[in-house]
Amino acid sequence: MPITISADHFNAAKHQAYAIRDGLIQSSISEGLPLLLKKSYFLNIWAAALGYKDWGTFRAKTLHGHKGNKNNAIISPDTLVDLASLLRERCYIGQGEAWLFESILFSCAYPHEKNRFDEEERAHYNIVPGSKSHPIFLELGPDKYNRHIVNYFFLYCYGAKLTEDDIEERLLAYFKDKRDNLEDKSRDVVKLCFYDVFPKSGKRVNDVIEEAVNDNWLVCKTTYKYAKPKKQYSISDRAINYIYMSMTSDYCEDWVLWNKAVDDHIKASPNEYRIEPEHSRVKAYQDDINPVDYANNYLAPALNSQNAPCMGYIYQDIKNYSPGTPVFHLLPYLILPPGHHTKYDLNHSSVIAWVSYCKDGKVIKEKEELVFSSFERPYRNKCHVLAKGIHDHYGLYLDVSQFDTVVVTYKWMLMLKQPIGEQQKVNLDHEVMHYLSSDNKNTLYSAHGRGGTITNPYSFIHLSQVVGAY
Repeated sequence: MPITISADHFNAAKHQAYAIRDGLIQSSISEGLPLLLKKSYFLNIWAAALGYKDWGTFRAKTLHGHKGNKNNAIISPDTLVDLASLLRERCYIGQGEAWLFESILFSCAYPHEKNRFDEEERAHYNIVPGSKSHPIFLELGPDKYNRHIVNYFFLYCYGAKLTEDDIEERLLAYFKDKRDNLEDKSRDVVKLCFYDVFPKSGKRVNDVIEEAVNDNWLVCKTTYKYAKPKKQYSISDRAINYIYMSMTSDYCEDWVLWNKAVDDHIKASPNEYRIEPEHSRVKAYQDDINPVDYANNYLAPALNSQNAPCMGYIYQDIKNYSPGTPVFHLLPYLILPPGHHTKYDLNHSSVIAWVSYCKDGKVIKEKEELVFSSFERPYRNKCHVLAKGIHDHYGLYLDVSQFDTVVVTYKWMLMLKQPIGEQQKVNLDHEVMHYLSSDNKNTLYSAHGRGGTITNPYSFIHLSQVVGAY
């Protein structure tokens, strides 16, 4: 949600933006950063972090659209971490430098903003990077066997959580493949390359894994979702930060220019933009993929096994609208907790969608759009429930060309197959607010997790009320 301030505070907000820019310049965090720190360009970056298309939009809405607003705080305990993260991402810097962005924002906060932080928070953010209590360490990266493990996890298991048996099996196969591809497969060469990882001889695989955990290249946690507690392994933040910095040559000028070319192409396109996997850009940059080709990959419909049931209809249906007309795809979407999906009779359930159309914070019109009474589980995961509209197409399409926000309140009535006592149905009221960002000139906004712009990809996951019904 955009941060709104009073018109009287606008000039102070502009001075604060310049102070943040000066702090980033002094940090020398990236050789490519000066390309983004020209005053006008940086103001647009900061405005985007605040939730606006650009600085001009922020200025116009603050001076003319926020009448009666008395807020004079941008940096606060509720906003600092998110603002630092958004600014860092727009400067194309990895998450390992999050602490520096947070420190710079706090140092640029006005006294009345700093007063909102409690004593412990002020003490934390006042620590100077590089001081005795917050030292800066030189990262030399993983060596020997750790180097192979970090590369393997980043390339093949990014974001995955592997059990002990799974990680051992995968790493043994990985090192065997490396040995097989050597021209000289002698014992000395294998050992020199640190490929001598075996189940019970040479360098034992469980010892290699333990060393990676001890050196903080892997994270090991115990999960209790199985019949017995099991260890799960994933790549650590330290490993991710090292990979990002090494692949981008410490966020060099070429890396910044490549990302800027990607984003400029996306903004100039009239097509909708899909969510990128977190590490996709650094992989594409390392593989020397053209930025325009990379951007086009995320400007095309994602017709894969998960969303094909919906996307095939969507692109057919929006042809009924004039080219460039912003359309909101209203799709009641529910995920039931495991074990609950067999308890409801979808043939006798329904959901009403009540829609409020808003512009500049005011409700322009309200309408009960449709009562959905037809549901389907299009995916293998039977916990997913989607509503069908007219002609058996998924959802409904709304012209939102005159609005900037859509507030949808769903009223679900789920019929139980077997009544519990006198209870025959479960009623849910679920409100979701969608901001129709114009940054990418989208023609399709979707309540579904793919194919459009939404404020929260999990906004239609509604577990607590269903669980609470028992």
